[in-house]
Amino acid sequence: MINALKKLFFSKDAKTRLIFIIGIVGIFLIGLSEIIPDEEEAETESVQSTDEAFDEAQEYKEELEKELCDIVSQIQGVGNVSVMITIGSTREYIYVEQIDEEINSQSDQLSSTNKSEIALADDGSAQQPIIRKIVAPQISGAVVVCTGADNALTKERVLNAVLAALGIETRKISVEAAKS
Repeated sequence: MINALKKLFFSKDAKTRLIFIIGIVGIFLIGLSEIIPDEEEAETESVQSTDEAFDEAQEYKEELEKELCDIVSQIQGVGNVSVMITIGSTREYIYVEQIDEEINSQSDQLSSTNKSEIALADDGSAQQPIIRKIVAPQISGAVVVCTGADNALTKERVLNAVLAALGIETRKISVEAAKS
C-alpha cells in the first residue's frame, strides 16, 4: 500500500500526481475542520447564554417589582403604586475549585506552586461543574411612584419598606408622589 502511494506521489504523469496531491490536501482540510471549532457555533452559544442570562435577570426584576408593589400598596396612606427596579448585573455562578498546591524546599529556598481547576461531578450523561453559590443580580436602584407620597410620613414609610426589602442605599431609592 505504501509503495502504491509512493508510486502515485512520484508519478511522472502530471494529472495523476495533481489528483493525488489534491486528494491528500482535501483529506487534511477535512480533518482540520473537525479539530478547529466553528466560529459561528461558538458565537451562537455565547449569544444564547447571554440572552438566557438577560432573560433570567429580567424575570428576577419583574418578580421583585411585583412583590415590592404588593408590599408598598399595603402601607397606610398609600394608594396606587408603580415600581421600577434597575438591575446592574446578571446572576453569577460561583463554582467549587480543586486546588493542588506543591511546596518545594531545596537547601535554603522555598517555593510553592498552585494549580486551580473547577470541580466536576458526573451526572450520568456528562460531567457538570459543581456550583458552590449563586449570587443574585445586583440591584442598582428603585423608583416608587404612589399616591400618598406627598405626605412626608407616608413617603418615609415607603422609603423604609423599600430599604428593608431591597437592602440598597437610601440614595439609590426615589419615592415620588403620583399625579392626582
